[in-house]
Amino acid sequence: MWCLPSYLADKFLEMIKDGTITPEKLIAMGDKGRRAFFAEHFGEENAQKLNAAFESKLLLKNQQKGIVTWAKRASGITPEAKRGLVNRANKMTEVLTPETEEDFLADLAEQAMGTTVTMEEAGNIATLAKEVDDQKGAMEKGPRREIGERWTEGEQRYGRALIAFDNYVNAIKADVDKTTISEKALAYLKNPFSFVSDLIQGIASSSREFRTTLDNSFIGKQGRDLFFKGLAGDFQSGKIWLDSLRKSYSLLYNTFTGARVMDELNAEIISDPQYDMMKKAKVALFTVEEEMPSDWHKNVPYIGRPFEAAHNAYVGTAHYMRYRLAQQYLKMAKDVGVELDKEGLESLGKLTNSLTGRGYIASKGEGPTLIDNLFFSRRLLKADWDKLTAHAFDKKMSKFAKKQAAINLGQIIAGQAIVLGIASIVLPGCVELDPKSADFGKIKVGNTRYDVSGGVGSMLRLAVRLLPLMLNKNTYIKSTTTGKKIKLNTGKYGSMTGLDVLEEFTQNKAAPIAAVVMAHLEGHYRFRRDEKPTLVGDIRELYLPLPIENVQEVLEKGDENAANTLAAILADWHGAFTQTYESKRRK
Repeated sequence: MWCLPSYLADKFLEMIKDGTITPEKLIAMGDKGRRAFFAEHFGEENAQKLNAAFESKLLLKNQQKGIVTWAKRASGITPEAKRGLVNRANKMTEVLTPETEEDFLADLAEQAMGTTVTMEEAGNIATLAKEVDDQKGAMEKGPRREIGERWTEGEQRYGRALIAFDNYVNAIKADVDKTTISEKALAYLKNPFSFVSDLIQGIASSSREFRTTLDNSFIGKQGRDLFFKGLAGDFQSGKIWLDSLRKSYSLLYNTFTGARVMDELNAEIISDPQYDMMKKAKVALFTVEEEMPSDWHKNVPYIGRPFEAAHNAYVGTAHYMRYRLAQQYLKMAKDVGVELDKEGLESLGKLTNSLTGRGYIASKGEGPTLIDNLFFSRRLLKADWDKLTAHAFDKKMSKFAKKQAAINLGQIIAGQAIVLGIASIVLPGCVELDPKSADFGKIKVGNTRYDVSGGVGSMLRLAVRLLPLMLNKNTYIKSTTTGKKIKLNTGKYGSMTGLDVLEEFTQNKAAPIAAVVMAHLEGHYRFRRDEKPTLVGDIRELYLPLPIENVQEVLEKGDENAANTLAAILADWHGAFTQTYESKRRK
């Protein structure tokens, strides 16, 4: 075994101490430069062996670095197992040769992923992981973006490398988890109840996505409150809303061009300097949205593209708006010196999520539950409740977050009041001021109602209608079409009660599959009281996209004013709550 003579070894150590030799300088010299340098100081005979020894250690370090990065990035394994993988990589004493590398990496991959991978896949995983680590190091040494700025080139390279790594690993896992039709059929024969359960779950998930697709609705539904905050003077929130609107159309357009828009968006978010803080805050940036629970369209040629575009616009806009809003709140907290411990960060996460239509609900996983199959958007309902109460009942919310929630509520109310006030000036009498009317908080234009308050208005109406009954006082509801006041709990046969009001509120929040079940129990569909349930009708209620249904409703029931018709269609396309009643002139 070759060794450097002792007198030359002493010289080598002295050159390290005085800084003549450093790893960085040797790397910068390159192969030929190092050999010339070693030959000059240690002789030609030792130069080649010194250079080979250095390069083997350098390669070993790089291999260790790539494997450690991959192990740390591996998901779905316990912390103990992950530490074992990292330790095993760090204890490598020899460079992996082509003969030994494949077995070593395959063994690691199998431990990390819980399944056997091919030699090629194991090598690719390690290579991609090393690329992530290299790009992260380069990014951290270079310039970083400030809030509101575009991501830097270094951040772009790191973010894209990280997303490429995640996609590759997830694709391997998905391929392993696939089951053949025969395997599935055999499993159903062994357990018929699982077939019924999967069938119901499949109908529930697919119908939810079909009903909410083919539009650009997030911006005017879950994201509407940032618009109202902007109107009330919070110009930063208004800017985030406008930027999110532009982003939604960019996602739509670029999906049709074949671009991987979600990968690019995710890379931009995950490479942000504050991403780790957002992750600790549990901001919903890489979550399954309850109204878009599946991605069935990805493998459908041609006709799947419009559905994919709508899916990307909805999910992408949600994640982008939350990302920008989280940036804003983190900066605000830092500027006023708020300590962002675990509770403080998670409070900002709840504040961000609820303001963008995703209320906090304790859950063991991301998958849909029985309650999700019954209610259309339970997280949106919870978010509306949190905004309406300014998180007052959440004992784990920080004082800073509760203060911001109260400010948000005031700004949202002010913004809605501005919109309603302008509408009243332009169209006198178009705004209903009675909170017990179904038109409260809405703008009436022709036969169409535009609900400015969204879901919050329905919750307020419910409270105003039912609270007097809880206090044993008389109360009423006001008919939308006739304006007649209908007293509740009169005791007369067939008269409306508070329970009827609560039932109506609940039915309006029902998911498609639950709505179809209720239609069969009642003998008619919720909004087609003269139509008995049929198979064709059920398919329509489950799978006809709401934008198409609403266009049909406007064209069939709306008045003859083309401007009103176009406005209703555009409002619905962007997520505004609209409802059109039968035109008296068409009866």
